[in-house]
Amino acid sequence: MQRAAPTGSAEFDQVFANRLRAARGGVFTFLAQILSSTRNTEIRAFAERRMEVVLDHIQVIEATGMVDFDDTEAIPLPALAAPAAVKNLPAQVQPQALVKPVVQQQPTTGPPAGTRSASSW
Repeated sequence: MQRAAPTGSAEFDQVFANRLRAARGGVFTFLAQILSSTRNTEIRAFAERRMEVVLDHIQVIEATGMVDFDDTEAIPLPALAAPAAVKNLPAQVQPQALVKPVVQQQPTTGPPAGTRSASSW
């Protein structure tokens, strides 16, 4: 249901604060899903830092005193909690694509395979 309130009114400000907090909550949930689905240290560090920023945004919005925690019409919780947000990402951004193990080559003591050493000249 679409809610309309006159711009600049207290009701408008409260609806805006609720929707802004809900949007940040969706971003926070998305970042948590990324963080929990990868062992890539760079991606984890990136997601952790972004979660700190988004949490700070949420706390600032809540500090306004305008968030109505019982207003489920303005804050569609089931839509935000759905894991479908990660499933709808392009393949190159999917968390499972970020989890691919990195194969590290073991150092060798001799020349690369298929080459001759200087002593065989």
